[in-house]
Order: sequence, then C-alpha cells, then structure tokens
Amino acid sequence: MAKKRILWQLFPSYLLIIFTALLAVGIYTSSSLREFYYEQTAEDLKTSAWLVERQVVREASPFDSEFLNTLSSELGTKTNTRITIIDLSGIILGDSHEDPSRMDNHSDRPEFMTAIKGQIGMALRFSNILEEEMMFIAVPITREKKITGVVRTSIPTTFIDRAIQTIELKIGGVGLMVALLAAGISLIVSRRISRPLEQMKHSAQTIAKGEWKDKLSVTSDSVEISALSDTLNQMASQLEERISTITNQRNESEAVLSSMIEGVLAVDASERVIRLNKAAAKLLDIEADKSEGRPIEHIVRNPHLRNFVEKTLGGMETVETDLTIGSQNEIFLQAHGAALRDVQGNSIGAVIVLNDVTSIQYDEFEFEIQHILKTYYPSIWKDVTSIQYDDQC
Repeated sequence: MAKKRILWQLFPSYLLIIFTALLAVGIYTSSSLREFYYEQTAEDLKTSAWLVERQVVREASPFDSEFLNTLSSELGTKTNTRITIIDLSGIILGDSHEDPSRMDNHSDRPEFMTAIKGQIGMALRFSNILEEEMMFIAVPITREKKITGVVRTSIPTTFIDRAIQTIELKIGGVGLMVALLAAGISLIVSRRISRPLEQMKHSAQTIAKGEWKDKLSVTSDSVEISALSDTLNQMASQLEERISTITNQRNESEAVLSSMIEGVLAVDASERVIRLNKAAAKLLDIEADKSEGRPIEHIVRNPHLRNFVEKTLGGMETVETDLTIGSQNEIFLQAHGAALRDVQGNSIGAVIVLNDVTSIQYDEFEFEIQHILKTYYPSIWKDVTSIQYDDQC
C-alpha cells in the first residue's frame, strides 16, 4: 500500500467530515422545511375554509347553487385556492375551477366523509379532475348547530414543492459557499499541521547524513509539535556529542594500535577479521585494508595460527603459544589470545597479539653455540676467537 503525505491524509478527512455534516444538515433541513411548509399550507387552507364557511352561513341560503358557485369562484380567484362547496349528499353546489354540474358526486371522498362527522378532514391524494396531486382540507357548514354541508379548500402540492425547491436551492447555494470556505480553511489547517512535520523530516534526514550544525527551527502553535521539535534538537545534540566521543576514542585507539610494535589481530565470532594493525599486517605479509571483513582462512595461510584463533574463540581464559611463520625467512612469533565476550558471557570474537621474537631466538641460539664450543670444543673456540680478533684489527 502506497504511503501518502500527511497533508493528503488530513485534508480529505476534513473534507469528508465537512460534506457529511453539510449533507446531514441539508437533509434534516429539507425534511423539516417540507414538514413545516405542508403544515403551514394546511393551516392556511383551514383558515380559508372557515372564512368561506362563515360567509356561506351568513349570506347564502342552503341550496342557492348559483350564489354559492359565484362566491366560490370569486374567493378562489382572490386566494389562489380552489374552493368547493358540497351538500350533505355529496353533490357539488359550487366550485371555483370547474362547472359543478359536470363534477362527480363527492360523497366517497375521505376529507368529505370526515367533515360531515363534524371534524376537519384532510387528505393528500391525486385529483382525477385536475390530474395532479392535491392537498384537501374540508370543514363542516353548521347552521343552527346542524351540519348542512361542507366547504373544501385545496391547492396543488406542486405549488408547495416548487416553493420548497426554491428555498432548498438557496440553502444549497449557501451550503456550497460554506463548504468551499470550510474546504479552504481545512487546507490551510492541514498545511499548518503538515509543514512543521515536513521540516522535521528534512532535519532528521540532514542529521542522518551527519550534518549537525543546522538546528531545527519550527514555528507552530501546537504544543506537541513544538515539543517534538525541541526533542529532535536535543537528540541531535546528544548524538553529536556521542559520535564525537566515539570518533575521538576510535582515533585514539587507531593511533595506539598503529604505534604498537606488536601485531594486533581481532576477529568476530565467525572468524572474520574486524581489525588489523600495521604491525600485524607486516608480520603476516597481507594488506590491512583488504583484509577486514574477510574470513581469516582466506588471508592467513599458516594453519597453526588459524588453529590458535579457533582455540582462543572457544576458550574462557587467555591462551598463548609460540609460532613460526614464513617459508623462506622464518619469523618466530609469541602469540597471546583472549576471547571477547558480551555482558551475557557469549563469545563475540577474539583478539590476538603477536610479538616478533625472531632476534631473541637467534641470540639464544648463538649463546648456545658459544656455550657448547667453550665447554666441549675449547680448541675450536680459541681459533674462532683468534679469527674474530684478526678481523677486528
């Protein structure tokens, strides 16, 4: 899975949260607005129906169809509402939009059936006459405490939906502007979070290259990021000090090893050469630079020295032995070895110190010859001494 910059992890998350929140608010607002608008429209239709009912009771006789039809037409035009006046048998006495004589009997209409029971009838249904969805409100006409008919007001739901859509478009436009503004703010916030982290990444890469001079300077309002920046600077300073100390110690060790007349050879647990000073390289007739990291059997031909290294690695105490190397010019070595162990006591390598005792061996051999000549062959020794004297003269 490909890794992403933190900016492109934060910014899309913020966008998702913003648009999800706006979508949820939009859906809730649209639902609440639709519910409110339908309830308000129903209340307006009720008010209109009661006003018509009062006027019918006050000015018209119960069965004056001509007056009722004229009244419903005039009031319907003024209120932009369809008004229908119906008698108890369901016959249309007046309608603001249609000819009553051509209209069906309305005794089976649900809002009419509720109204003749003395209640307010309400229905949302498809009108076969107008061929569209309508909201109907019906109220009873009461004369002398008797229900004599029904006044019904209605309006196409398309009017309501159109008004709601207009408001929703305005809300959507405002929501879009808010979303764009929030997206811009989210991008700025994401960059303010990611920029210090990118600076710290570049500083860490610089530190990894061994460049310690430039300290990290991060400007951030975040306590955590500022603390992380300070911690990185402290870590860089401590690393610089420790590496400087290690470098100085290594230089000192290198100087000591280089100046030693004894040969020093260090191997790891796998018998690979890890350190070799100049004296050891000269004694073993090998190149120091090309030897480090190679198995000892590839660079040391003397089997006795290899066996001594193996013995040192497997032992618990310091070991020593005398070795002879070199086929043409023999070199006598005195070897001392000690195993290197970690804090748990596991063997991690060995160090071998080689002393060239060739001259001492020759001096001892010469002394032995002189002793033998003086003791067992005095006449020969006398001749040898005479010859040496003549040579000196």
